[in-house]
Amino acid sequence: PTQMAWSVQPSDASPGAVLTPAPAVTVRDAGGNTVAAFAGPVKVALTSAGTATLGGLAKVNAAAGVATFAGLSVDVAGTYSLTASSQGLVNAVSNAFTVSAGPQPYTVADVQTALRIASGLVAASAADVTRFDVAVDGKVTVADAVAMNRKVNGIGANP
Repeated sequence: PTQMAWSVQPSDASPGAVLTPAPAVTVRDAGGNTVAAFAGPVKVALTSAGTATLGGLAKVNAAAGVATFAGLSVDVAGTYSLTASSQGLVNAVSNAFTVSAGPQPYTVADVQTALRIASGLVAASAADVTRFDVAVDGKVTVADAVAMNRKVNGIGANP
């Protein structure tokens, strides 16, 4: 065996929720063929975790050349990838996946808070930006508050 490749990529999830289906890595030879005889340990870690923690069993032994990581979770919203490693093999980095708290309906109070932030009357916390940044441009603007207000008033889906 010389390398690993993701055979089941991690999928989007909510904070603390188990990644489903279970991510899996296949051990391969130089020709890209599965090395079914490989039964050694494989570890996974968050590639750039920041303050996030990877929950679950992050080190498993491969079975028939495949290491399956059932029960993995990430506790903080963000975009991540996983790096799989095993001694003597080239690491494999997964595709990016997103952990998000999921949309929650906006309220009139949310619209008012977004307007205060957009007008500079109050500072935005990171949580405020995550919640009120409808345009997903890293800031809270009047346009975000207008979009939220439309959703509160039944014009468009209110997450």
